[in-house]
Amino acid sequence: MNTNNGIISFEIGMYGYSEEYFFDYKENKGIFDPVFLQGLAFADYVLKIFLETQNTVHGDTFANFLYLLKSGDIEALKKEKREIVPFNEEEASLDDIRFLFELSYSIKKHSFSFEASGNWVEEDLFKLDMVNSVFELISLLGQRNLYDENYSLYLQEIANNIGKYLKDNNCFDETAIPEITFMIVVLAYENYLNII
Repeated sequence: MNTNNGIISFEIGMYGYSEEYFFDYKENKGIFDPVFLQGLAFADYVLKIFLETQNTVHGDTFANFLYLLKSGDIEALKKEKREIVPFNEEEASLDDIRFLFELSYSIKKHSFSFEASGNWVEEDLFKLDMVNSVFELISLLGQRNLYDENYSLYLQEIANNIGKYLKDNNCFDETAIPEITFMIVVLAYENYLNII
């Protein structure tokens, strides 16, 4: 196993006949603090979702949500999910909605991949489900750090700074995401370490 590489992969989805989300989360931290990697994964995912929903009512609302998000909101989302439901292959169907994401990070390279699949009857529903998946991701990450009192402040700082970036300058493409998120997350991570 290469300890110089950190990898986080997750799937957030809904079975075709249900509105209940399922999750498949894997983390190989290597030499890195998982809190730092989770912050990067969160930031990369959020900016990718913004790009996918940009120039729609969902995208505009989403950017504003990020800018105004408070740690109390994160705590509420964290506590809302008392049980993280894992993916069950036996319940799967071709109509399942799935958002698959993988972050790969090393000192030399920071990259991610994103894929969405599902049976959406309208483009607008696709955009709405994408934004909703971010709320689910916040809840999932919060559950993984349930007893870390400073984790919500960490995610808040990342979300608020991304929201500010989007309000000031939303002209970027997917290739710029790792550079943008790295700067935002490093500052938030330093603040997180200073608090603890």
